[in-house]
Amino acid sequence: MKKLILTVLCGLSMLANAYTAESNKMYTLLAKFTVKPELITEFKEASLKSLIASRKEAGNIEMKFYSDDNNDNVFYVYSRWHNENAYELHKTLPHSVNIASVAKSALVKAPELMVLNETLPIPNHNLKQVNGEGDVIKNWEATGFEMPESVVSDPNSNWLYVSNIVNRKTPGYISRISKSGKVDNYKWIEGLNQPCGLGIYGNKLFVGDQNKVHIIDIKKGKLIKSLSTDGATTLNDVAIGKNGQVFISDIMNGKIYTIENNKLVVWIENAEFKHPNGLYVDNGNLIVADLGDNLNPDASPKIQGSVYKINIPDKSVQLINSSYRLGGLDGVVKVGDKYIVTNNSGGELYAISDKERILLASFTSGIADLGSEGQTIYIPNFAGTVTSFTLSK
Repeated sequence: MKKLILTVLCGLSMLANAYTAESNKMYTLLAKFTVKPELITEFKEASLKSLIASRKEAGNIEMKFYSDDNNDNVFYVYSRWHNENAYELHKTLPHSVNIASVAKSALVKAPELMVLNETLPIPNHNLKQVNGEGDVIKNWEATGFEMPESVVSDPNSNWLYVSNIVNRKTPGYISRISKSGKVDNYKWIEGLNQPCGLGIYGNKLFVGDQNKVHIIDIKKGKLIKSLSTDGATTLNDVAIGKNGQVFISDIMNGKIYTIENNKLVVWIENAEFKHPNGLYVDNGNLIVADLGDNLNPDASPKIQGSVYKINIPDKSVQLINSSYRLGGLDGVVKVGDKYIVTNNSGGELYAISDKERILLASFTSGIADLGSEGQTIYIPNFAGTVTSFTLSK
């Protein structure tokens, strides 16, 4: 690996000798970063935020972030700019200032920087491009919703269901759209309060709505039952196991409910998570995305939330370490071997596992309880949209 990297760098170095600084020339750089092992996650996260912002700059042609397959703490950034002035402007922008600050404490030594002539991207043998905006491919976006909070994909049909909170004074409703993004009926089910989380089991759609869980017959498009409890005020996400056990989060009261004998009962209340929001059943575990603690008036947390794994049989709770204080968390699903989590207040989409967290993309704030099917995710945004993305494997 070292010989190959040296060969790549030597070849690029020869190009660098021919570089001229005329303002109309493309400006290309290759930077090598050697990171302190204990700060790899922090550096990667900050770098991906900077990468996504940098790609949006008018002067940027291309930017890629690589990790070394054989050296976990070595990273490369390859970037091309319209000219040197564009790069100089880039260095003054907030996202560049932030990554420079992080790098100052995270790096083993100063970055190794090479200025190149007009080149093609570096060969990526034994290098792996770190997940970034390029790994989240937009398929379509549907509009016209009213504060959409949750999307669920029906595994038995071509339909997606979307909950619309609307506002505190106007009744909410459920929309039905196709998996290709065509709206079939904005108000498929009407007359609800503030419907939030959605879950499907068989032919039934379960809806968390304040102190109620509504049960809808999907084939008939009809509300058939509503279960209520005086102990809950903000029933939100719904997750259902393969055996049909239903779990519902109560954000403000810090509890998770289940249904027993057609009644809502408290399943767990734990000090680890203060405001449980998103739920996902993963075999024998319930995954909980916590909103956080010390909430502001707009419900954004002063103390950021984390993701927890609850063993369903014994109710033991374990923090997923890589998610510690990740954000004001909303939805969680699983794609491949990673949990995909939305940070509502921060507008960020993360992939997390027991060992790492990866910032996949940044959006406007308000991304909520996402749904998934295979490699496809569906993200509602309070601004009134539902957007479909494919995650690369």
